[in-house]
Amino acid sequence: ASPETDKINLCHKLSTFSGEYSCNLCQGSWYEIASLSASLERREKKCGIDVCGEINQPACIRDVQKIDKECRNKGDAVFCQKGLIASCVDGVFICQ
Repeated sequence: ASPETDKINLCHKLSTFSGEYSCNLCQGSWYEIASLSASLERREKKCGIDVCGEINQPACIRDVQKIDKECRNKGDAVFCQKGLIASCVDGVFICQ
């Protein structure tokens, strides 16, 4: 894992066999992130306030159906703040 994804602390990980879910333990709220494991029905989740699109944070989801399983942002499936680019880091789109 990279420093960027280490900071993410997912409360719902789809990549594990059981699809670990601990979002009920979040102190406040949780939000969905853009990852290669995403589908129309299921998305990974992170505890906290949604700051998608900000530097070193998960990218915002525009269209989960367009998320490329080869880690390319085809058709603007995800987006970041102006001047940042969504890069795939350990299977999660991070704004850099």
